[in-house]
Amino acid sequence: MVKEVENTNESTQKEDNNQKNLPDDRNVTIMGIIIVCIIVVYFFLNQGGSSNTLAVHRSDFGSSWPFTVDSGTLKCLEGDAIVIETGRGTYALNGLAMQAGYNAARDYITLTDSNGLFKDPTLIMQRTFELCR
Repeated sequence: MVKEVENTNESTQKEDNNQKNLPDDRNVTIMGIIIVCIIVVYFFLNQGGSSNTLAVHRSDFGSSWPFTVDSGTLKCLEGDAIVIETGRGTYALNGLAMQAGYNAARDYITLTDSNGLFKDPTLIMQRTFELCR
């Protein structure tokens, strides 16, 4: 009888140890959620070129188009520097891009009106700022 009780205790201990080695369902669920969150954050942060660039064309803006070139690619660079890349080169659309070494678009490709004032780039700037978000 004592031998039977010892065998039962040993058997119970072995089962307890085996259960301790198995992952708890809650832990598996939590780990799954964490892994999914990491994947989502990774893809959100690494959308790269597609999320921070936008091809634009004169026809998209009509008379509001402020540049001498017909098209370009708006880009939000590191630190919220915004530029437009054209066939002629890449030009700064804000001070941060100028500080990064890009020539100002207004000095090279921005149209002027009949009074010699630069065309308002507000619509372009709004689109580009949306890329930086």
